[in-house]
Formats: sequence, C-alpha cells, structure tokens
Amino acid sequence: MGIIPNIKIEINTAQTMAIVDALSQLDTTLPSQWHKTTVSILEMVLEKLLKKQIANRHKTKSFKLELEYFQAYFLKEFLLKYNSVLDRHYVQVVINQLDQKLA
Repeated sequence: MGIIPNIKIEINTAQTMAIVDALSQLDTTLPSQWHKTTVSILEMVLEKLLKKQIANRHKTKSFKLELEYFQAYFLKEFLLKYNSVLDRHYVQVVINQLDQKLA
C-alpha cells in the first residue's frame, strides 16, 4: 500500500457482469498516449474483475473489490462516459460507490 489508500467497494455478480460488459466496449485503437494509458489501466481492472467474476460466480451475496486509487479513478471516469450513453442501473450503482470512496 502506498501513500494513498486503496479503494474498496462492495459489488455483486450482476454488477461485475455489467462492468465487464462495459469494459468489453473499450476502444483500443485510438493512437493517443492518454488513450493508451487509459486502456492499459482499465485492462488491469478488467483482469481483476474477471478473476473476481470466476471466484464468486456461485455467490449471491456482495463481495469486496479492492482497487488502487488510480484504477478506481479511471474506472469511474470510463463508466461515467459509458453510462451516459446506455444508462445501466448496475453500472450507476458502482459509479456512485466509486465517487463516494474517491472523494
């Protein structure tokens, strides 16, 4: 753990599936350095989510997801843009949690 503490949120299987679905829509072809940075960070988040999705696939209760601060920030920003187009409830719940924890 660094100077800034990690961000911990509670998510369930449905929310995990919604976020994984959102991240699968990520455009990886844009050439800008900022976009490449964003994609690489979100790929790390996606990897964590996929592991959580497999480990908790039979659970009905929520479970903890721990992200480094920068991962949580980039995930929130991406989900805000994604949700402005599709308006998914499960994604909005995660956005709200991340927003509260990042503040």
